[in-house]
Amino acid sequence: MTNLAHRMKKVITCLSFVMLLAIISCAKKDIEDPTITVNQPLNNASFAYNEYIVVKGRASDETKLKTVKAELFTSTMATTGLSNEVEATSNDFDFTISVLLNDRYLSSGQYILKVTATDRSGNTKSTFKDIVYTELVRSLDDIYVISKPGGSNFQLSKVVGSGTTSVKSFQGNYKQGAANPFHQLIWLASNGSSGKLEAFDPALNETVYSESVQQVMGDFFTHIGYSALDKMTYIVSSDQRVQGKIKNGFSQVNINTLGTLVPYKIFLQGDYVFVERRQGAQREFSAFFKTTNTLYHTISLPANLAAVLRKNQNELFLITTGNGASQLHVYTISNGAVWSPISIPAGDVNDAVYIVDEEIYLAHQSGIMRYTYANNSLVTLVGGVNASQLIYDSLNSRLVAVVGNQIHFYNLQGNPAGVVTHSVNIADILLFYNK
Repeated sequence: MTNLAHRMKKVITCLSFVMLLAIISCAKKDIEDPTITVNQPLNNASFAYNEYIVVKGRASDETKLKTVKAELFTSTMATTGLSNEVEATSNDFDFTISVLLNDRYLSSGQYILKVTATDRSGNTKSTFKDIVYTELVRSLDDIYVISKPGGSNFQLSKVVGSGTTSVKSFQGNYKQGAANPFHQLIWLASNGSSGKLEAFDPALNETVYSESVQQVMGDFFTHIGYSALDKMTYIVSSDQRVQGKIKNGFSQVNINTLGTLVPYKIFLQGDYVFVERRQGAQREFSAFFKTTNTLYHTISLPANLAAVLRKNQNELFLITTGNGASQLHVYTISNGAVWSPISIPAGDVNDAVYIVDEEIYLAHQSGIMRYTYANNSLVTLVGGVNASQLIYDSLNSRLVAVVGNQIHFYNLQGNPAGVVTHSVNIADILLFYNK
């Protein structure tokens, strides 16, 4: 009886397994798409920057509805990165989804809103709406002033009318700053025992990222700048590194310039990162491939760089200065060739700015000059002004010059357009645009 019972048990087990297989094989595979209807927004509805597209409708599925997702695409169906997705709470789901239009750089035009229902089996159904978008109008929100009142600290202020008002005090010996309009941050680099690299959010009035110096003697941070090409802030340090940082401080670009020369100024154009490097009397200008961190070529420089500026797609203007002698060089990216188109009058050049291809303005110690390559002319527009810094406000087509404790504004013909007075000498100014 024991053997018979055992055999019967095996037969029952086998039959159960066969029946289970039959049930599974007979189960209907879900190949039916969900259904979706969008009642809001209406076709060709209009929206502007920082508004929500509120999407309302109903999605259904015969078995199990999973999600509903709203995505914004360009007219050619390229993604904008703006989307939102919600989990379905029933098979007949009345949904409301909000998509925030918070891309400061999204341009005005026609866009496509895609709304997709997905079930548990991966079946999808989409519907589309045309959207008209109006971009954020570019504006100069603030002009920030950095000054060194004394000791190992510096002061951040901003221009209000013809004067300034204090924003915040920071520790460290200030080196340089940059405004990142894409991330809406002010990056500040300082050296010394309390020095830091800080990303300051003026809207929150707080530091959102901080990094201490890796050496307390001398300058660790040597240069900082913003690249509109990839929307990153670039940090140069004396340990031969060039880093391109995003908002949270993560480095998406890491270049090791190697050797004993310390990197100072950088300039980005196309696929290249151009780095000025110094050690004692030796000065070099090197081109690196951004993506591979490999050296392209290097040239010697006769003096420190005052500025590196775009000339055209394959050429740069290099301005060297020191000991009362300055030179304007044309540097060809493709082969590293360098030549000088014109002589600069005796005196140092403190800074220079790019206006349009092959036209630049120089802050010479004797005045503000304009160089035009087309007729190879160098003319003084504003005499007797020794500006330590020169910035081009492209939105308002004006020059912004720092002279001692004042900010002077000029139009491109050199005519005065206003003065702002700060309490002490100005170390740096940053133009803070909304995009």
